[in-house]
Amino acid sequence: MSCAENCLRVDLALDDELDVTSLAEFDRHLQECPDCAVAFARQKALRGSLRAQMPRHKMPSALVQRIRDALPDEVPALVPEPQALVVETDAVVFPAWPSVATKVRLKLVLSGLGGALAATLATVWLMHVTPEERMTRAVVESHVRALLSGRMLDVASADPKTIKPWFTGRVDVSPPVKDLSAHGFELVGARLDYVDNRRAAALVYRHNEHMITLYIFATPSAPMSESDAVVRQGYAVCHWSRQGLTDWVVSDMDPDQLEEFEDLVTGSV
Repeated sequence: MSCAENCLRVDLALDDELDVTSLAEFDRHLQECPDCAVAFARQKALRGSLRAQMPRHKMPSALVQRIRDALPDEVPALVPEPQALVVETDAVVFPAWPSVATKVRLKLVLSGLGGALAATLATVWLMHVTPEERMTRAVVESHVRALLSGRMLDVASADPKTIKPWFTGRVDVSPPVKDLSAHGFELVGARLDYVDNRRAAALVYRHNEHMITLYIFATPSAPMSESDAVVRQGYAVCHWSRQGLTDWVVSDMDPDQLEEFEDLVTGSV
């Protein structure tokens, strides 16, 4: 299966509408293509966030009636009309129940309105995503992509004197590299990465079985700041800015452990 074909099946997979054979092909492609796996995980997380955070509104009965009244009386019958019992008065004829075709038309109209409303709400929600939240998602996606692809390192070394000059000419920053092995955080190497449309210097540490990526960006005008750790898609993330650099760190460690790592990097302990 190509990536293009896989993209066409994402929504079907999320809605559990793939047959057994197609689902097996879809899952196999995700195992073989890290980029598609990350894209699918992002779409699934977005859907979950929308369902959890968006308010649910029941369509008013008056609106349902207005839509029903606006439906044409005559359309090509997609479903055979049953013989409905009719009660006649001097002026008006009342069907005993809505015809099957009318119900079908109503359902189609309501489904269309529901889809349009969901798309509108999703667009509004995305427009209100803050730059900080967008960056949080970007570093998580970058970290997960590196894990799935097996490309955590471009250079493997526990020596800061080897890693620091390796970045020269590759990124617009000379990242400070610390040996934190005495505190249980082992430096294992570094890589170049691309996060939120920017090149980033990425230092990689290991704490027990947990991999940690520390992204470093040059931000000369950024004021000094720091954030508490947050959790997104099972990964803890925090960031801070000091002396013209902004660091973002992500790992599947507990948030408290990640903040401990932050304190060691910034020299707060």
